[in-house]
Amino acid sequence: MAKKEFTLAKSEKLFDKALKLMPGGVSSNARLWRATQFLPHRESQRAMTLFIKKAHGSHIWDVDGNEYIDYRLGFGPVILGHSYPAVVKAIHEEENLGSVYAFDSPLEIEVAEMIMKMVPCSEMIRFSVTGTEATMHAIRVARAYTKKEVIVKFEGHYHGNHDYLLFSTHPPYTELEKKPYMMSAGIPESIRKLVIVEKWNDFESIEKTVKQHHDKIAAIITEPIMGNSSAIMPKKGYLKHLKELCDKYNIVLIFDEVKTGFRVAQGGAQELFKVKPHLATFAKSVSNGYPMSLITGQREIMELGVGSRAAPHRQHYAFMLRLAVGAQQPGANGPYLGTLGVLKHRLQPSIGQNHGVIV
Repeated sequence: MAKKEFTLAKSEKLFDKALKLMPGGVSSNARLWRATQFLPHRESQRAMTLFIKKAHGSHIWDVDGNEYIDYRLGFGPVILGHSYPAVVKAIHEEENLGSVYAFDSPLEIEVAEMIMKMVPCSEMIRFSVTGTEATMHAIRVARAYTKKEVIVKFEGHYHGNHDYLLFSTHPPYTELEKKPYMMSAGIPESIRKLVIVEKWNDFESIEKTVKQHHDKIAAIITEPIMGNSSAIMPKKGYLKHLKELCDKYNIVLIFDEVKTGFRVAQGGAQELFKVKPHLATFAKSVSNGYPMSLITGQREIMELGVGSRAAPHRQHYAFMLRLAVGAQQPGANGPYLGTLGVLKHRLQPSIGQNHGVIV
């Protein structure tokens, strides 16, 4: 059988249409696959996106029939693989009952209890839809709790697509170690004054900054393992150093566990490194890629989400909670088949092992 010639002709035609409908032809700039500029047999040498027809397990197929091994898995959250049978079954069963109720669902209690058993810092939980929303609300709660406004983040750390933290995620080399670098047009200059950008893994620099500005700093937010430059581990004792500084100066330490949660350990990086933040955020890994996120942490901070002057957290899709829990296998003590259940009972014994990590 003759080998099929690689082509992106159908994707190219669809991209031409998309350019007329969406800025850049995409809904996210991250989808522009610059490697396509260097592929042979293309009429244009521009960067473009692939148009995907289907995905299953660790493979995806584009509209031209090309099959790929998907190492990205939706930029990370599709932990169990595409179209995981138990997850697909759970969502179709639950969506027949409804989607957004604007009331509580028994599933909220079920999922909250499950997460509390896994995540060390978890004393209370609020659910949301995206990681961006989770970090945004965590910042709001931290400011309400400390009655301060400045946020410290680190170069190269990404915490979502909102104005408060969209600084210095990948600044030009000429802008390193300068004032916070805006990663998008349209962010008010006044917000830059509420952000301090620090170097990751620099003990002396963060301590100096905290001592100098602690009366203004509401929170330090960090990826416990830096994930936008392959993976950069925290130096030994660094996360503990951050926690000690925050405890000493009334600052809320936030771990953004959107990338590390339920991966490096059942309870995320905080379990692996044995450092409990005051707040932590998780996202679509809890639901195998479907839109769901959460904020969790200390009770006295989380309870600021209620009352007449609350720091509220937002709505969520009730049926997405079923993806986290799934359905119980036959037998009273059978493990759950949802995303969290599979991670806990099947995958974690291997993917969460500590292979020479310095903690």
